[in-house]
This record gives sequence, C-alpha cells and structure tokens, in this order.
Amino acid sequence: MRTRVVQLAVAGAVLGGLFVLAACAGPPNGAGSALATKAVTVGAVEVKVEPVKLDASGAEFKVFFDGHSFDLGLDPARSATLTVAGQDWPVARWSGDPAGGHHRQGTLTFQPQGPVTGSAQMTIKGLPSPLQLTWNLGS
Repeated sequence: MRTRVVQLAVAGAVLGGLFVLAACAGPPNGAGSALATKAVTVGAVEVKVEPVKLDASGAEFKVFFDGHSFDLGLDPARSATLTVAGQDWPVARWSGDPAGGHHRQGTLTFQPQGPVTGSAQMTIKGLPSPLQLTWNLGS
C-alpha cells in the first residue's frame, strides 16, 4: 500500500513537472504564435490579421478581408509593409485569393531583416484608408 502511494506521488510530480515545462517553453512557432490576432474596420472593409510566425527566419500572417461594399482589388504583396525594430522587412509573397470580389483571405510572408525585438508594425494600403497594426515584441 505504501509503495503504491509513493508511486502515485512520483507519477504526479513527474506529470506536474512536464506540464510546467510545457507551459514555460512558450509557443512552438516563434513570437508570432504568442501575438494577438487583430481585427479592425477600415471604412467598409473588415480586416483580421493573425500572426502565425515572427522570428529570425521571417514572418507569416494570415489576413482576412471582408468588404461588403468595397471591391478588394488591392495586391497585398505590394500594399503591405512590415517594420520590425525599426527595420523594414520586405514582402516575400501573398499566397491566397486573387484580386477582386468582396471576401479574400491568404497569407503574407516577409523576409527577415534583423532582430525580432521592440515592436512590429504592419501597414496595408489600398483600403479606404491605410491600415496600421502594431504588436509589442518585448526586448
């Protein structure tokens, strides 16, 4: 009986330790996974930007456009900019719905150009007014 209690206590401690390690390890895909999804309305267009990855290997954001009365003819690869720690990261590509229509979604990827610290600021032009989103990356 005593041995069984000790075994259960050890198993509980090991599982608890694994849980704490997993929680402290942080997100598996870099800073982007820990960054909040942002949703804003710009004129007649609703835009949602979900950071997927933002680390030394580059940045990736899922972008959703919903323009009920606005034609979404913009080219996100030409319209978007990302500045990280004061350094511009060039757009590598837009992978998603083609220009036009009222509903579009896809992924914007950016090439890394420096450290992932301070803040990241994304700007998207070509909407009723320029959209600007900022994420705090810490130190």
